Amino acid sequence: MSGDSAFLFDLDGTLVDSVYQHVLAWRQALEAAGIKLSVW
Repeated sequence: MSGDSAFLFDLDGTLVDSVYQHVLAWRQALEAAGIKLSVW
């Protein structure tokens, strides 16, 4: 190996579609504050 480093950053869901996990995290945070949010 040449010792070169690389960093892979996925912004738009090309490799991993994490939108649903974000919705669940927001739902959990809002419910902790007493705000109900429906999940599709």
